[in-house]
Amino acid sequence: MLRYDLETARYMPKRPRSHELEDLSRNRLHRIFEGIGWTVEDISKDYGEDILVRIFKRGSTTPLNFFVQAKATDNIARYLKKEDDAFSFQIDNEHLDKWSGLHEPVFLTLWDSQSDKTYWVCIQNAMAKLSSATNFKTRLTTRISIPRSNLLDDEGIRRLHAITSTRYKRLLQEQQGAKVLKELLEDELGGKVIYSPKQGVVMCSRPSGDLDVVLFDKIRDQVLRLAAKRNKSPKEAFLDAIKRFMRVADEYERSGEFLVVNERTGKEEKRKMTTNQLRSYLRTKIERYDEESEE
Repeated sequence: MLRYDLETARYMPKRPRSHELEDLSRNRLHRIFEGIGWTVEDISKDYGEDILVRIFKRGSTTPLNFFVQAKATDNIARYLKKEDDAFSFQIDNEHLDKWSGLHEPVFLTLWDSQSDKTYWVCIQNAMAKLSSATNFKTRLTTRISIPRSNLLDDEGIRRLHAITSTRYKRLLQEQQGAKVLKELLEDELGGKVIYSPKQGVVMCSRPSGDLDVVLFDKIRDQVLRLAAKRNKSPKEAFLDAIKRFMRVADEYERSGEFLVVNERTGKEEKRKMTTNQLRSYLRTKIERYDEESEE
């Protein structure tokens, strides 16, 4: 779409309405949340979340925060499912898969530009109501329902706060439970137990020097995928992955450089990296490991 610029006497690209709506929706949320003393931070669109909201109480910070993916429309009727009295919105499954692992709630908001009303739903709660047979890896998107009764008014804000508080309390309970179980295991085994829910790993070192490793969640799925692809047992696939990455770590420790393949030229070259570049490089290696041919 083009518009004519009188000053330069030439046609200029016109900003899409969808982009205008996105900014208007974000600005609307800024006004709502900042108006009650909470802080709002804009997030890069590459991550899926649009804003991070931190909850304050009488001017003091709290440990409570939540994410928002903000949507907007000039024609809200197109999303209405009359039989459910709700709006239906398609969300990328890549984002849903990531959000399901967050303890912070992620809220989907839908702003109607005609009525200036904003509707909302907690995405994790909405996902829990979907069929347990739903496989987010076999489809690109999933429809999330936003009840028409969920208005972002004073009552809606109170409910957002309650959902955020409940999920945080649940996290504290899970952490306390994990701590108790860890201590019981250490007493029973007489060794050290390392539990990392974020990485999906439990490691138990025994007095004999043996190390038991239990994998769960995404890393478990990744190891099973590797094992099937390479016709190995899960244990063999896991140990093979550890050895490969240890070689990468040893190489960096010796020289401060990595031997990488230049994607443009296809040639190997040594490259120094900052800490952030190193993290990004290793993250990419992990994501692509199951696609690489075995050395």
